[in-house]
Amino acid sequence: MFKRMKWNGLSLMLMVLLSAALMGCQRAKWVTVEGKALGMSWRAQVKGLPGQLVRAEAEDSLAQWDKATSLWRADSEITKFNQAPAGRWFQVSPELWQAVETATEVAENTDGALSITMEPLSNLWGFGPGAGNESLPTEEQIAQVLADCHWSNLQQDATQRALKKRVAGLRLDVNAVVEGLVLDELAKRLRAQGTQHFLLELGGELLAAGQSPQGGPWVAGVQSPQGGVDEVMAPVVLQDEALSTSGTYRQQREQNGQRVTHVLHPGLGRPVSHRLVSVGVAHPRAALADAYATALLVLGPSKGRRVAERLGLRGFWVEAA
Repeated sequence: MFKRMKWNGLSLMLMVLLSAALMGCQRAKWVTVEGKALGMSWRAQVKGLPGQLVRAEAEDSLAQWDKATSLWRADSEITKFNQAPAGRWFQVSPELWQAVETATEVAENTDGALSITMEPLSNLWGFGPGAGNESLPTEEQIAQVLADCHWSNLQQDATQRALKKRVAGLRLDVNAVVEGLVLDELAKRLRAQGTQHFLLELGGELLAAGQSPQGGPWVAGVQSPQGGVDEVMAPVVLQDEALSTSGTYRQQREQNGQRVTHVLHPGLGRPVSHRLVSVGVAHPRAALADAYATALLVLGPSKGRRVAERLGLRGFWVEAA
């Protein structure tokens, strides 16, 4: 079930609603560690494990995913694939393969609304590591770049865990699923170490497991960063679930009187232009919460709702007033 809300024009953020008093009474059983990786902040609240162990697991996992999927590293695996010639199979790591496999699943379930082959279009519109455009692209430029960005230009061989480009201009960008995949892996690692109670945050995405320090389920909310705890727009109870949001407000600019957002429609090669500001999805798998939030935002309020209902997804919509 999805909830519908109006947006007051302020940026949205995910927060966790915790009572400071209740946190204090069980502080000895919980550790909190945090840091920065993948160009964003991360935080882990974990019960029953040493902080040093939690940090080691988190940093090891984050380092592996950064090496496999970062577009900002010249030595990353995805950068090497993007620079490789067409027509050759390129064997990839379990991390990059999992990212492609997850994105493929969601794309098939959402009529292609999620695409990981849009990196050249992102650069064309002024987003991404190869960006540099100071003017809006022409129809001819869009059509030319879009021709290289079709899913059909990417071949996959599950047996060999390998990828191949059909055209040289194909470039991958798996950011729409990476945050969720990292959270899923870190959760698996922590459970293997013997804990069932934790909250993980990465770049605004959440994964909640077991009970919170209060002894009940975790409760997250969508809140204006200028407001207080009492101004939560959408409290969401999480029981062994992740919560991910995707929004047009996160990266946008006004250019030649036109609002340009980083969320691009794969079929049109243009930024989305509907009234939907943000979508949040709760799901047992953080990777799917992450990916479906992006796909539903691309689809917009009408088609997105139909797809969400068909897939049985839980979450919320935020539309501009």
